[in-house]
Amino acid sequence: MRISTILAVLLLLGTLLLGACASGRSSNDPFRGGGGPASLKVRVTNLNFNDARLHAFVFGTRKMLGTVSGKRETTFTIPWERPSDLRIEIDLLAGDRCTTRPISVNPGDQVELVIDQRLLNSPLCRGRD
Repeated sequence: MRISTILAVLLLLGTLLLGACASGRSSNDPFRGGGGPASLKVRVTNLNFNDARLHAFVFGTRKMLGTVSGKRETTFTIPWERPSDLRIEIDLLAGDRCTTRPISVNPGDQVELVIDQRLLNSPLCRGRD
């Protein structure tokens, strides 16, 4: 065999070996602990013209989720370690404010929140807090 052929084979084997090692470390098997921290996804669709500032009531504390521009959609991720209730405060900039009714969620769930054009008439809100 020629030296160039041997070098090419060794390079190929080295590349395959490195690829196998790297893929072995990023296992998503939940029994091996490689899945990462538990979380909750909150997908928000803002049908209102005003921007909406959102806060989540998580395990007894109020945490800022972020802002969703008017007529836009975005997804927020919250660390979520155990089953619990979730409430979201919706504060329309230069507009109304309300808090959703509590819903029970588990780690890994995805919540869909649609902010209506007329926020206070929406069935998801409890009214002004």
